[in-house]
Amino acid sequence: MILNVSYRKLSLGKFTVGEHKGYIHYIGLPGKNNILKLVQFAKKWDFIISIKREINVYNKKTLNEIDEYLYDKRKNFTVKYKMLGTPFQKKVWEETLKIKYGETLSYGEVSDKIGVYNGGRAVGNALSVNPLPILIPCHRVIGKKGKLIGFGGGIDMKKLLLNIEKDRN
Repeated sequence: MILNVSYRKLSLGKFTVGEHKGYIHYIGLPGKNNILKLVQFAKKWDFIISIKREINVYNKKTLNEIDEYLYDKRKNFTVKYKMLGTPFQKKVWEETLKIKYGETLSYGEVSDKIGVYNGGRAVGNALSVNPLPILIPCHRVIGKKGKLIGFGGGIDMKKLLLNIEKDRN
């Protein structure tokens, strides 16, 4: 399987997007481990990475929508995507999709909503491997008492994304 990968520098740094058969499967956030995470994702799901100079229509649309989100021109995404993960991870990600723009839930609250009581750590582990950050808004899941913990793009980016949504909600 070929994962068609594109990247573009947006206001927060270089974002990477991976598409297969018209569906987005991967979004890489800016950061030092961006390429390593992409390679690990591709290896885990048996993808061959293909990077081309020309950005395909699916990746272009995704990058454009992320850019619009960062500039307060978009609150919801329309790109087609597929979640690759375990049944538990998908359950956590599906619950995370229900968190409204500008709102947050704690890891424990997400855990309770999916019926796994005292499972905040398990929720955190599932979110730590979310292959579609921003589309699946794991930045909206926070620690107890509002503490910002855990995010693949770093705590500073998590804070920035939450502030973008808070200021524009």
